[in-house]
Amino acid sequence: MEPPGPYPGALMSQTDGSPILRIDLWADVVCPACYVGDNRLQRAIAESEHSDRIDLVLHAFELHPDTPDEIVDNSEVLAAMMGATVAEVEVGEESFARVARADGLPFSIRRGHRNTKRIHRVIKLAQSYGVAVPLMDAVQRAAFAGEYEAFSEAFLIDTAAGLGVPEDEVRETVDGERFSDEVEQDRAAALRLGARGVPFAVFDGRFAVPGAATVEGYRQAIDQAWGAEASR
Repeated sequence: MEPPGPYPGALMSQTDGSPILRIDLWADVVCPACYVGDNRLQRAIAESEHSDRIDLVLHAFELHPDTPDEIVDNSEVLAAMMGATVAEVEVGEESFARVARADGLPFSIRRGHRNTKRIHRVIKLAQSYGVAVPLMDAVQRAAFAGEYEAFSEAFLIDTAAGLGVPEDEVRETVDGERFSDEVEQDRAAALRLGARGVPFAVFDGRFAVPGAATVEGYRQAIDQAWGAEASR
Protein backbone atom coordinates (compact mmCIF):
# COMPACT_ATOMS: atom_id res chain seq x y z
CA MET A 1 0.00 0.00 0.00
CA GLU A 2 1.46 3.35 -0.98
CA PRO A 3 0.79 6.56 0.94
CA PRO A 4 -0.46 9.59 -1.02
CA GLY A 5 2.96 11.21 -0.77
CA PRO A 6 6.33 10.79 0.95
CA TYR A 7 6.77 11.91 4.54
CA PRO A 8 9.30 14.77 4.39
CA GLY A 9 12.82 13.55 5.00
CA ALA A 10 11.90 9.87 5.06
CA LEU A 11 13.63 8.78 1.87
CA MET A 12 16.77 6.64 1.73
CA SER A 13 19.84 8.56 2.82
CA GLN A 14 23.56 7.86 2.63
CA THR A 15 25.96 7.56 5.56
CA ASP A 16 29.63 6.96 4.71
CA GLY A 17 28.51 5.67 1.32
CA SER A 18 26.20 3.01 2.77
CA PRO A 19 22.43 3.18 2.20
CA ILE A 20 20.23 3.66 5.26
CA LEU A 21 16.60 2.57 5.20
CA ARG A 22 14.40 4.86 7.27
CA ILE A 23 11.22 3.45 8.75
CA ASP A 24 8.76 5.95 10.22
CA LEU A 25 6.41 4.49 12.81
CA TRP A 26 3.40 6.28 14.29
CA ALA A 27 2.12 4.81 17.55
CA ASP A 28 0.51 5.62 20.88
CA VAL A 29 1.62 4.39 24.28
CA VAL A 30 -1.81 3.11 25.38
CA CYS A 31 -2.62 1.38 22.07
CA PRO A 32 -2.47 -2.44 22.39
CA ALA A 33 -2.10 -2.90 18.62
CA CYS A 34 0.86 -0.49 18.71
CA TYR A 35 2.38 -2.45 21.58
CA VAL A 36 2.24 -5.65 19.53
CA GLY A 37 3.10 -4.03 16.20
CA ASP A 38 6.10 -2.10 17.50
CA ASN A 39 7.55 -5.27 19.01
CA ARG A 40 7.03 -7.22 15.79
CA LEU A 41 8.57 -4.49 13.66
CA GLN A 42 11.66 -4.40 15.87
CA ARG A 43 11.94 -8.18 15.62
CA ALA A 44 11.69 -7.96 11.83
CA ILE A 45 14.42 -5.31 11.78
CA ALA A 46 16.67 -7.42 14.02
CA GLU A 47 16.19 -10.44 11.75
CA SER A 48 16.85 -8.49 8.56
CA GLU A 49 20.19 -8.82 6.82
CA HIS A 50 20.10 -5.01 6.66
CA SER A 51 19.51 -4.57 10.41
CA ASP A 52 22.60 -2.41 10.92
CA ARG A 53 21.44 -0.05 8.16
CA ILE A 54 17.86 0.58 9.28
CA ASP A 55 16.81 3.70 11.16
CA LEU A 56 13.51 3.37 13.06
CA VAL A 57 12.01 6.80 13.74
CA LEU A 58 9.08 7.10 16.15
CA HIS A 59 6.23 9.58 15.69
CA ALA A 60 3.49 10.50 18.10
CA PHE A 61 -0.16 9.72 17.44
CA GLU A 62 -2.53 10.36 20.31
CA LEU A 63 -5.51 8.05 19.95
CA HIS A 64 -7.45 9.83 22.68
CA PRO A 65 -6.11 13.40 22.90
CA ASP A 66 -9.07 14.45 25.07
CA THR A 67 -8.32 11.89 27.79
CA PRO A 68 -7.99 13.61 31.20
CA ASP A 69 -4.49 14.19 32.52
CA GLU A 70 -4.93 11.87 35.48
CA ILE A 71 -4.25 8.19 35.92
CA VAL A 72 -7.51 6.26 35.57
CA ASP A 73 -8.56 2.65 35.02
CA ASN A 74 -8.20 1.69 31.34
CA SER A 75 -11.29 -0.52 31.21
CA GLU A 76 -13.46 2.14 32.78
CA VAL A 77 -12.31 4.97 30.54
CA LEU A 78 -12.70 2.86 27.38
CA ALA A 79 -16.17 1.76 28.47
CA ALA A 80 -17.18 5.40 28.88
CA MET A 81 -15.75 6.29 25.44
CA MET A 82 -17.47 3.38 23.70
CA GLY A 83 -20.75 3.46 25.57
CA ALA A 84 -20.14 -0.11 26.67
CA THR A 85 -19.78 -1.96 29.95
CA VAL A 86 -16.45 -2.74 31.54
CA ALA A 87 -17.15 -6.45 30.98
CA GLU A 88 -17.71 -5.86 27.25
CA VAL A 89 -14.50 -3.87 26.95
CA GLU A 90 -12.53 -6.57 28.69
CA VAL A 91 -13.74 -9.24 26.27
CA GLY A 92 -11.94 -7.32 23.53
CA GLU A 93 -8.94 -6.74 25.78
CA GLU A 94 -8.66 -10.48 26.34
CA SER A 95 -8.27 -10.97 22.59
CA PHE A 96 -5.36 -8.52 22.56
CA ALA A 97 -3.93 -10.23 25.65
CA ARG A 98 -3.78 -13.61 23.92
CA VAL A 99 -1.96 -12.13 20.93
CA ALA A 100 0.50 -10.17 23.06
CA ARG A 101 1.26 -13.07 25.38
CA ALA A 102 1.81 -15.36 22.37
CA ASP A 103 4.48 -12.87 21.30
CA GLY A 104 6.08 -13.05 24.73
CA LEU A 105 4.79 -9.68 25.92
CA PRO A 106 3.30 -9.01 29.37
CA PHE A 107 -0.34 -7.92 29.16
CA SER A 108 -2.68 -7.09 32.02
CA ILE A 109 -6.37 -6.59 31.30
CA ARG A 110 -6.71 -4.18 34.22
CA ARG A 111 -4.20 -1.40 33.83
CA GLY A 112 -3.87 2.35 33.90
CA HIS A 113 -4.74 4.94 31.29
CA ARG A 114 -3.79 8.60 31.01
CA ASN A 115 -3.45 11.37 28.45
CA THR A 116 -0.24 10.45 26.61
CA LYS A 117 0.89 13.84 25.31
CA ARG A 118 3.42 14.29 28.14
CA ILE A 119 4.94 10.90 27.40
CA HIS A 120 5.16 11.67 23.68
CA ARG A 121 6.88 14.97 24.44
CA VAL A 122 9.53 13.21 26.52
CA ILE A 123 9.97 10.60 23.79
CA LYS A 124 10.63 13.50 21.41
CA LEU A 125 13.34 14.70 23.77
CA ALA A 126 14.76 11.17 23.99
CA GLN A 127 14.89 11.05 20.20
CA SER A 128 17.50 13.80 20.21
CA TYR A 129 19.65 11.51 22.39
CA GLY A 130 19.02 8.41 20.28
CA VAL A 131 16.95 6.55 22.87
CA ALA A 132 13.35 7.18 21.81
CA VAL A 133 12.70 3.54 20.90
CA PRO A 134 13.94 2.02 24.20
CA LEU A 135 12.04 4.68 26.16
CA MET A 136 8.81 3.87 24.33
CA ASP A 137 9.45 0.16 24.91
CA ALA A 138 10.03 0.64 28.63
CA VAL A 139 6.92 2.75 29.17
CA GLN A 140 4.71 0.44 27.10
CA ARG A 141 5.91 -2.73 28.80
CA ALA A 142 5.36 -1.28 32.25
CA ALA A 143 1.95 0.12 31.32
CA PHE A 144 0.71 -3.10 29.72
CA ALA A 145 2.10 -5.16 32.59
CA GLY A 146 -0.43 -3.33 34.75
CA GLU A 147 1.96 -0.95 36.50
CA TYR A 148 -0.11 2.18 37.07
CA GLU A 149 3.02 4.13 38.00
CA ALA A 150 4.17 3.80 34.36
CA PHE A 151 2.03 6.90 33.73
CA SER A 152 3.55 8.90 36.57
CA GLU A 153 5.96 11.77 36.11
CA ALA A 154 8.44 10.07 38.44
CA PHE A 155 8.55 6.88 36.35
CA LEU A 156 8.98 8.87 33.14
CA ILE A 157 11.78 10.98 34.58
CA ASP A 158 13.63 8.02 36.12
CA THR A 159 13.31 5.87 33.01
CA ALA A 160 14.42 8.56 30.56
CA ALA A 161 17.32 9.60 32.81
CA GLY A 162 18.32 5.95 33.17
CA LEU A 163 18.64 5.77 29.38
CA GLY A 164 21.00 8.72 29.31
CA VAL A 165 18.70 11.70 28.79
CA PRO A 166 19.80 14.57 31.08
CA GLU A 167 17.43 14.60 34.04
CA ASP A 168 17.11 18.38 34.11
CA GLU A 169 15.92 18.36 30.50
CA VAL A 170 13.46 15.56 31.21
CA ARG A 171 12.01 17.45 34.17
CA GLU A 172 11.74 20.63 32.11
CA THR A 173 9.91 18.74 29.35
CA VAL A 174 7.61 16.95 31.80
CA ASP A 175 6.66 20.19 33.54
CA GLY A 176 6.37 22.40 30.46
CA GLU A 177 5.09 22.33 26.90
CA ARG A 178 8.31 21.60 25.03
CA PHE A 179 7.72 19.49 21.89
CA SER A 180 3.92 19.98 22.07
CA ASP A 181 3.84 21.38 18.54
CA GLU A 182 5.92 18.49 17.23
CA VAL A 183 3.55 15.96 18.79
CA GLU A 184 0.56 17.60 17.12
CA GLN A 185 2.41 17.87 13.81
CA ASP A 186 3.21 14.15 13.91
CA ARG A 187 -0.47 13.24 14.15
CA ALA A 188 -1.38 15.65 11.35
CA ALA A 189 1.34 14.15 9.14
CA ALA A 190 0.03 10.63 9.67
CA LEU A 191 -3.49 11.70 8.73
CA ARG A 192 -2.19 13.37 5.56
CA LEU A 193 -0.50 10.09 4.65
CA GLY A 194 -3.81 8.27 4.94
CA ALA A 195 -3.50 6.76 8.43
CA ARG A 196 -6.85 5.90 10.00
CA GLY A 197 -5.31 4.56 13.17
CA VAL A 198 -2.08 3.22 14.58
CA PRO A 199 0.35 1.59 14.35
CA PHE A 200 1.16 3.03 10.96
CA ALA A 201 4.58 2.40 9.42
CA VAL A 202 6.07 3.99 6.32
CA PHE A 203 9.09 2.39 4.67
CA ASP A 204 11.47 4.50 2.58
CA GLY A 205 8.91 7.31 2.55
CA ARG A 206 6.81 5.39 0.01
CA PHE A 207 5.47 2.06 1.28
CA ALA A 208 2.91 2.11 4.08
CA VAL A 209 1.89 -0.76 6.35
CA PRO A 210 -1.18 0.11 8.44
CA GLY A 211 -2.04 -1.88 11.55
CA ALA A 212 0.00 -4.47 13.43
CA ALA A 213 1.46 -6.73 10.74
CA THR A 214 3.13 -10.05 11.42
CA VAL A 215 6.90 -10.23 11.78
CA GLU A 216 7.00 -11.79 8.31
CA GLY A 217 4.81 -9.00 6.94
CA TYR A 218 7.21 -6.38 8.24
CA ARG A 219 10.19 -8.33 6.88
CA GLN A 220 8.57 -8.35 3.45
CA ALA A 221 8.02 -4.59 3.65
CA ILE A 222 11.69 -4.09 4.51
CA ASP A 223 12.74 -6.26 1.55
CA GLN A 224 10.33 -4.41 -0.74
CA ALA A 225 11.77 -1.05 0.31
CA TRP A 226 15.34 -2.21 -0.28
CA GLY A 227 14.38 -3.70 -3.64
CA ALA A 228 12.68 -0.49 -4.72
CA GLU A 229 15.77 1.51 -3.84
CA ALA A 230 18.01 -0.87 -5.77
CA SER A 231 15.83 -0.48 -8.88
CA ARG A 232 16.04 3.32 -8.95
